[in-house]
Amino acid sequence: MALGLYGPEGLQWAGGGNAAGVSVFVFLPGTTTKAALFLDNEGDFSLANPVTSDQTGRIAFYAEQGAYDLVINSTRFAINVSDNIGDPPPKLVQLGDVLVTSPQNNQALVWETVSGRWKNKTISGGGGGGAVDSVFGRTGDVVAENGDYTAGQVGAAPTVHTHGTGDVTGLNAFVTAIANAAATAAVNAVIASAPGTLDTLDEIAAALGDDPNFATTITNLIATKQNADADLTAIAALAPADGSLIQRISGVWNSQTTDQLKTSMNFVKADVGLPNVDNTSDVNKPVSTAQGVAIAARAFQDRVVRSADHSKQGAGDTYDMPNTSGAWALFTGPTEYSIAAAIGDDIEIAYNVLIAGAVTSFIDLVVVTGGTPTPQRYLGSGISTPTFQGCAGNYPSDANFQGRSGTLGFVVQAGDLDSGNIRVRWTIKTSNTNGKMYANDNYPLMLRIRNTRLSGS
Repeated sequence: MALGLYGPEGLQWAGGGNAAGVSVFVFLPGTTTKAALFLDNEGDFSLANPVTSDQTGRIAFYAEQGAYDLVINSTRFAINVSDNIGDPPPKLVQLGDVLVTSPQNNQALVWETVSGRWKNKTISGGGGGGAVDSVFGRTGDVVAENGDYTAGQVGAAPTVHTHGTGDVTGLNAFVTAIANAAATAAVNAVIASAPGTLDTLDEIAAALGDDPNFATTITNLIATKQNADADLTAIAALAPADGSLIQRISGVWNSQTTDQLKTSMNFVKADVGLPNVDNTSDVNKPVSTAQGVAIAARAFQDRVVRSADHSKQGAGDTYDMPNTSGAWALFTGPTEYSIAAAIGDDIEIAYNVLIAGAVTSFIDLVVVTGGTPTPQRYLGSGISTPTFQGCAGNYPSDANFQGRSGTLGFVVQAGDLDSGNIRVRWTIKTSNTNGKMYANDNYPLMLRIRNTRLSGS
């Protein structure tokens, strides 16, 4: 900020004395824009504009450094606001050339050429006419002329004279009516004869799927379509029945039934890879050599295996059961039974045997494979895991002797086979050495294995 000081003697009345309490406007040079004034150099406290002279007629304020115009009763003076506080502003027009005598309301300072001073005069309204000593350096009846006042003297720069539309009666309504009519005409020109469901931009956008790239989308979709040609047109014109096929004959597309298609294509057996097929009846149809060999291979004699053990495969009357400590184990006494089979064959096993010490002796049959027989399927459960006490039909019910008989079976799977055979052995579960399995003339150990698919029954 810089100090603006009008002095040093301040404003003086023409008759002498300080001109205190005089309002002075501070404008940006050549404009009617009031300058921002402050009480302090830092610009923290604003000062009203206009400012008022103090008791000594002095005017002081702070403003941005630069040139300003001072206006007293519409008379404009120039002043520079400077940081050089001790000196009067170099462009200041001192008030020694101003003579104010008995000031009255609505008077103005007027330059008087004769005295070379500004004097307070009453100016008649309407642009001139009243008797004064001198106006614009002219005496008598003086009418203000162009150039008599400068923009600085009147305190405003020339501007274009304007009025708001509200200042002209009826103008707003007139302009509004014209604008509405023009807008309605423009909208109707756009809508033209569009249907009611497509006469707004929102309706049109909805019809286009709200797609801002609608043209590109449609172009891309069209690019994926098959081009129309004469063949497609001809096919589209056909009216085929259900099951019909489309065939081109002699350059023309036709809808053909399967019989019509076979006739038109003149199929022969060789066309479908069956050149040797004939219409021989089933009774007389020959069997090929390969088929005969396969059939013969299946017609082996041991499709049924029967075993009747009368001497337990050695001396004595019984097979003694060892103590297996309550776990299932292969019984190595009786013989192993075997029958030829293939995957999918149905194996049936029937047996009849007498057991002693039966209360603590449980028996079952098991399918085994390998040089060291390994259980694959327990017949009591049908899987590789045995039941708790074997086949239910073998459950003991007598403390001394019990006859066991039953029929078990299964369908052969890949894991059951050992070199094209099914091998079957007895398995036992005991908790002592009291158990015996009889095999003599009076109580033979009887067992039959039948491959029902190979035996035909």
